[in-house]
Amino acid sequence: MKNVAVLAALMTVFAFAAPPAFAAVKVFLLAGQSNMLGVGTASEMPAPYNVPQTNVKYWKTDGTGRGEGWVDLRPRIVRDFFGPEVTFGYTLAHSIFPNDRIYLVKYAIGGTTLTTDWKPDGTGYCYTAFKAAVKAAMQNLTSANLSPSIAGMIWMQGEAEAHTGVGAPQYAANLTRFITAVRSDFAAPDMPFVIGRISTYYGTKANNQLVRTAEETVPGQMRHVSWINTDDLGQWPLGTDYPGHYNAQGQIQLGIRFANAIGCPANKGSEKSR
Repeated sequence: MKNVAVLAALMTVFAFAAPPAFAAVKVFLLAGQSNMLGVGTASEMPAPYNVPQTNVKYWKTDGTGRGEGWVDLRPRIVRDFFGPEVTFGYTLAHSIFPNDRIYLVKYAIGGTTLTTDWKPDGTGYCYTAFKAAVKAAMQNLTSANLSPSIAGMIWMQGEAEAHTGVGAPQYAANLTRFITAVRSDFAAPDMPFVIGRISTYYGTKANNQLVRTAEETVPGQMRHVSWINTDDLGQWPLGTDYPGHYNAQGQIQLGIRFANAIGCPANKGSEKSR
């Protein structure tokens, strides 16, 4: 009888200690221009983000979007900088989806516009390369006998339209079409989509406000779309190499905010996420 009791106790311990029977393979998409590409200085990245994250994989691509394979998420994947992906992936894996497998696919080019470069009608070279990268990454996971699903996307772009004014009045309509196209092209109709509202640094006050207002109002017109505030994030100051761009501390917070917005119940409605 004593042995039976001990066995029962051990089985209870194992039941609580055992990993989940099924870990979902969640793929998150990251896209935009230079503030998504990131100029956070890698040497300023603190622990625990400054070492490879073996539980978060990042799809490494070349400039055309061709995949070079999965690597552990870390700063300096391509150069001596980082964007929001490092803390975004860490927060997703440790706080939002701790029982799932996290994969990130990012494509970002500085100075690019939603108006032309990201136009999802076959003419936007950024969108074409981005789509190729995502499809290659998904195929790679499928070929490894996994069942990946696209679980969310974050977008940091609009500074180019604010800077030139071209496309600023149409930004809301273009962003709506973009989100619709992404969801359709990747068969993810309910994919959460989080917009990083651009800072007031870029462009004239009028053009900047057109883009910012669009990024605030589109979430109220589409399901599962939200936006985050970036106004208080640290930036490179005037007189430096990257004025107006988020610095290391700014990028660290940007990634955390994006992740929390993905995991926030408000992301399934029309409220903003802070």
